[in-house]
Amino acid sequence: MSKKVIIVGDPNSGKSILFNKLSKVYSIKGQKKYSIVANYPYTTIEPIRTTLQINDEKFELIDSPGLNTLVTTSEDEISVRNMIIKESPDLIIQSLNSNKIEKSLFLTAQLLELNTPMILVLNFIDETHKKGIWLDSKKLEQLTGIPTVESIAPEGKGFADLAKEILIALKKNPQQRNFRESLVKYNDTIKHGINVIDEVLTSHSHSHSHSTLSTSMKILLLLEDLSVELLVKDTYGEQVIKKVKERIIRYKNNLNYNFFNQITIARLNWVDEIAENIIKESQISASNIQEKIGRYSRHPIWGWPILALVMYLTYLLVGQLAANTMVSFLENYIFHPLYQLIGQNIEHKILRDFLVGEYGILSTGLGNALATALPILCMFFLILNMMEDSGYFTNVCILVSRFTKKLGLSGQSILPLMLAFGCKTMATLTTQILSSKKERYIAIFLIAFAIPCSPQMGLILGILASSSFSAFVIVFTSLVIAEFCAGIILNKILKDDIRTDFILEIPPIRIPKFQDIFLKLYYRMKWFLKEIPPLFMIGAFLLFVLDQTHALIIIKKALTPIVVSFLSLPIQTVDAFLLCLVKHEAGAVQLLNLSASNSLSHLQIIVSLIIITTLGPCFANLMAIIKQIKLKQAIVMRVIILVAAILTGGAVNWLYKLSSKI
Repeated sequence: MSKKVIIVGDPNSGKSILFNKLSKVYSIKGQKKYSIVANYPYTTIEPIRTTLQINDEKFELIDSPGLNTLVTTSEDEISVRNMIIKESPDLIIQSLNSNKIEKSLFLTAQLLELNTPMILVLNFIDETHKKGIWLDSKKLEQLTGIPTVESIAPEGKGFADLAKEILIALKKNPQQRNFRESLVKYNDTIKHGINVIDEVLTSHSHSHSHSTLSTSMKILLLLEDLSVELLVKDTYGEQVIKKVKERIIRYKNNLNYNFFNQITIARLNWVDEIAENIIKESQISASNIQEKIGRYSRHPIWGWPILALVMYLTYLLVGQLAANTMVSFLENYIFHPLYQLIGQNIEHKILRDFLVGEYGILSTGLGNALATALPILCMFFLILNMMEDSGYFTNVCILVSRFTKKLGLSGQSILPLMLAFGCKTMATLTTQILSSKKERYIAIFLIAFAIPCSPQMGLILGILASSSFSAFVIVFTSLVIAEFCAGIILNKILKDDIRTDFILEIPPIRIPKFQDIFLKLYYRMKWFLKEIPPLFMIGAFLLFVLDQTHALIIIKKALTPIVVSFLSLPIQTVDAFLLCLVKHEAGAVQLLNLSASNSLSHLQIIVSLIIITTLGPCFANLMAIIKQIKLKQAIVMRVIILVAAILTGGAVNWLYKLSSKI
């Protein structure tokens, strides 16, 4: 079996940067992978794997999602912890955030007890220096007995030393690795509890050839962690784990003692002792301009005009520059002449319509993806990357979190909602960080309902660029109101369950590096070109089939009372709504074409944009919803969102007409 190396660390500690830098230099041909990097937590939500080779040593490198502690009830952290235990890695690389060294060391205390070879990487060491804080990496290595490397990951510094330490660790014979005693000083009560577990396991060791259970696993058993009990049962058998549980319960029954608190205190004492020894000098530096930007961007008063300014600049750059200038050039000078050339050389009408007709797979499918969506999304992703890498997103989370309690959501729910502006499918999967089922359901509903994902947002801005700025204000104001109303209603009708307390860590505001921004743009556009054009072509093909079989006419007649009478939209918008079921971007492009041909009035642009945003999840997002809340609930949610979208569009249509009369 190939050797395995897992990168572990707190959320937003620079794990993905380490993964990308190592993958870039040491990946085997065809195995290079890229993990999305952003200056906020929970960017990585699933493990990412690649195969690397340093000199003659080949191994699998795994980038894991953020992990704060091994002692957890959080579903996402349990999955990461269990993955580490099940994978039995040959080496753990822990990425420590030098700006929050005590928090990172708390995880170190637990990882050391897994008895797995480790390397510690002090990341963002340059930022601690700017604050007047110096960390003694040699002292940390001496106190822990673990090789320690200083790194400035965004600049690629320290990676030669890291590669050298990886090579040394992997070349060691497993038999040469001594069992590591816990560095944390637990009291006699906890030690005796661990010995109780040892006694049971030792008495059954003659029937098993397994290695000694690590201290970390014993502590988790002592804390009666159910998922770890299942893991140990797979190794030692059901009868052994049953006896372990009986002995633990019998031991605890004779005590009035909070094991969780005392274990945590012991680990925190170890962290304080290490931190005191490695922080060589600390001088509080004056607030710099980046700190002030962060403070103002989450300020309850100043934060809102800053957010409005950011949105307006995005509107100008994406809508005016990308949509009006770049799209017009591509369509008028490249794609339309190409369609005409193809059409002139095909005599068969059905084949001509299939390729470059009204619903042609080239004209409506591939052409819309490349000529219309690509330039708009390229500009939008560029802006999005800058906002992500600067750390502005987290400050916006804190700004809007003041309103989430009314929606039945804790502060932790804000992050999935904000991530939905990037990708709704990924945001839906991140709701597993929420312990409350009620919060998870509300968050998934709100993500699917009135939040546009980044590709859809870029195209919406492109459509609004052809209208007045008032349309921009009305559309997004309506979406915000609809989202809040949906959240309040769900909070009222759903049964309460556990509430989670959550404090979102504020990352430092950083000046984005152009190299990283464009690297991420490259991978996002590569993803777009690989995934989206085929979906556009599938959508066009479905419309072509519906049109040729006259089923599209039947569908449009059936929807006329809703689309034309209730929403006051032209029947052609049905094409866009149907394409949204496959991919929202495809529907948005169809509306963009209708808007460019002056087929939509000012009010119709507003209403149609509200409909395609609130219409419900695309196919990929729907699959993610089913994964999170099961099929039956997902279908009910899908129907409710569809009805809510129609009612929202109808309400805006009626109110706009009423205000015009007044």
